[in-house]
Amino acid sequence: MSVMGVGPPAYHAESRSYRMRWTSPSGLATLVASAAVVALTAVAVVSLARHLLSTEEDPDQRPVQSLKTIGVLIVGGYQVNALVQVLNTAAGAARHARLLSAWTRLAALHHINPTRGLRRKCCVQVAFMAAFIAAMLAAAIVGRPRFVGHVLEGLAERLYLIPRSLLHDPASLPAKAVQVAVCCVALHHFAINKSYLFAFTTHCHLLQAALTAWNTHLARAIDQVWAGMGGDGVSVLVHGREQLVVLVRDTQSFFSPVLQCYFASTVIIVCTELYLLAQGVGSGLLLTEEVVVLILLTVQTTWLLIHVSLAAAGVQEQAEATGDVLGRGLPYAASPEDKHYVGELTRSLVVSPLHITGGNFFTINRSFILTVVSVVLSYFIVILQFTQSCGSPDDPSTTTTTTTSTTNITTSNITTNTTLDEDM
Repeated sequence: MSVMGVGPPAYHAESRSYRMRWTSPSGLATLVASAAVVALTAVAVVSLARHLLSTEEDPDQRPVQSLKTIGVLIVGGYQVNALVQVLNTAAGAARHARLLSAWTRLAALHHINPTRGLRRKCCVQVAFMAAFIAAMLAAAIVGRPRFVGHVLEGLAERLYLIPRSLLHDPASLPAKAVQVAVCCVALHHFAINKSYLFAFTTHCHLLQAALTAWNTHLARAIDQVWAGMGGDGVSVLVHGREQLVVLVRDTQSFFSPVLQCYFASTVIIVCTELYLLAQGVGSGLLLTEEVVVLILLTVQTTWLLIHVSLAAAGVQEQAEATGDVLGRGLPYAASPEDKHYVGELTRSLVVSPLHITGGNFFTINRSFILTVVSVVLSYFIVILQFTQSCGSPDDPSTTTTTTTSTTNITTSNITTNTTLDEDM
């Protein structure tokens, strides 16, 4: 994350806390990335306004125009996400440092290790992102599949104010250099987005692990009460529950702007990718390799959406598992103190339920995934029907079919009339 410009605060052993030093390499990288993304977003806004207000006729054919527009929608979505993420990193650095410091204190106080299994997940995420970046760079350099070149040209023209004259000959060195540079910018936005979402899923993993460990300690404490050995650990667990509630709320507060922007833009991106795939397969304009790449891109976007949603949903599921532990109850002979603390925990489950939301607009759980899928399919069907209804009058195949059908009907009528005359 530090390389991408969204580096987290660094740990200081002397104070046993996290701090964000803007003069450190990570802090400077964050400032540079923030300035670059803000500048590129301003250029993109000016370029889009210039393109929309232009009265010049686009010389590209209609399929190429569609590819360029769809590419602008997809990469523009990643750029908006990157803008929100770098600004959230810069503005919320102190809050992020407090959140990480709270994790350190919780792990030391209750002797839990919430980072178990995190290294393997980190390696898988980094390997996947590196493979994707290498594949996209190779496609930009080689120029295959063809639609990648069209998309990069559209981004250069419509987002980054690159004159069309530089892109007139795609095989020329200037055009190839522009395409590779635009690809690097788009991949940097993608990497920022991916890194930030990985940070969010990492925090969700920590919360799940902490809740699981807390539930285990609670079950052991209740077992001790039933065995008549006293429940001295129950009072400590009440304080631990309060810390977990604060951690969940702080995590939700820090990542809420990012989650709102991510889910809103991802719905549009997935709809766009599905439409491009359906249009390319239905019209036969895309080669087999292009269809395969589009399928992989759509699967990647969808998988990331499901992965983020499941990570957040796991927090709620582990929090609800506490109710199963407390459902056992306490024996009648339990001390009043134990009954009081267990009653406090039970009341906390009702008053302060733990879950991750997007700014309190929506709760991220498994049913939320089904809602997003239904919204994506609905928008995709509407876009497909609207495009077909708008494009049918200009479609030469439709015109040819209509003319042929009319000719066949006219010929049939003439033949019928001739037969009737002969019979008469």
